Amino acid sequence: MRVIFLSMSFNLEKKNLYNDLIEKIIECDHEVVVVRSAHEVQKTYIQKISNQFTILNVKTVNQFTKNKLKKGLSQLLIGYRIKYSIKKFLKDKDFDLILYATPPITFNSVVKYCKNKYHAKSFLMLKDIFPQNAIDLEMFSKKNPIYWWLRRKEKKLYNLSDQIGCMSSANIDFLLENNPNISPQKVNVFYNSIKVNPVIHKTILKKAQETVFVFGGNLGKPQNIEGLLNVINELKDYSLAKFIVIGTGTEKELVVNFIKKNKPKNLEYYDYVPRNKYNQILQETDVGIISLDPRFTIPNIPSKLLSYLNLQKPVIAITDTNTDLKEIIEVSNCGWWVNASDTEKIIEQIKYICNHKEVQIEKGYNGYNYLSEYFNVEINVKQLEQFMEETK
Repeated sequence: MRVIFLSMSFNLEKKNLYNDLIEKIIECDHEVVVVRSAHEVQKTYIQKISNQFTILNVKTVNQFTKNKLKKGLSQLLIGYRIKYSIKKFLKDKDFDLILYATPPITFNSVVKYCKNKYHAKSFLMLKDIFPQNAIDLEMFSKKNPIYWWLRRKEKKLYNLSDQIGCMSSANIDFLLENNPNISPQKVNVFYNSIKVNPVIHKTILKKAQETVFVFGGNLGKPQNIEGLLNVINELKDYSLAKFIVIGTGTEKELVVNFIKKNKPKNLEYYDYVPRNKYNQILQETDVGIISLDPRFTIPNIPSKLLSYLNLQKPVIAITDTNTDLKEIIEVSNCGWWVNASDTEKIIEQIKYICNHKEVQIEKGYNGYNYLSEYFNVEINVKQLEQFMEETK
């Protein structure tokens, strides 16, 4: 099949679930053209990687600015810019499948154009249910005209999609309950997935009495960074727990200011590290942290779960009560789940983890095995192939 993948953030140099998916699609002898938003390039151009892989780098404005107005405007304009570039650079191409993910929800015009131009099927990978997540985080209310405008965009995108792949069963339930016009037949579970590492044989270092917890990834409102820092501060005198935070984002200053004010001995912070250094740090830690705002009503499954499991790290998930991540952790026996609103319970759970090194190792192996069976990128590609076969 010939695939056009629409993306706001695809980066050839970075390792993430989209890179792994595209790589596996190509390995399965399909052709892929990635159309990506690229604010860093001087002009729009085509980059041929191989006979089966091409990238259309579309010159756009920077959508990662901290200014909310500029960020909103840039995301609105990106869709129009990408559609114009497809018309200009890919007018003689043919595609069978249009692949895209949320965010953003503003690709309606691009998806509609590609469906009409190429007579292709459309597949939405639903990674973010917006604008509801913004409502949960109290960024604006449902009375705000912006909400209704975004909600209309969201509904149109669902309507344009021939298939919607959700991150979990609870995601499907939430989507259908809040969008009764969507046919259940066009919704399925499409797990986050990555290329699975070869098995790592790890042993406990006797000299390492402490347990090192790591949080890696975006530092934004959804990740409840303030709550995480509060837990770290409560454990400042507990010698068996150390913490490493790696990442940047809108809440970065919370971490920087926390360190300046408290000078914690139990916390290390890295703004940015290269991918190989990031993996090295993760490999040398003991437990991965997943943190989500307790106000979420959407069942989120953060992709960082896969990074931890792929390195045979158990996880502690400190989240809202609506996510079915807690059920995934329970079924796979890969870690621990705690309500993000219950600081006392979180601290109690961390202390339990620190005092049970052998359980950490066992749950790390369990998670890796579960990842291999359910979150392997090969499964996603087979789902896409099956979707195309069934819609012929």
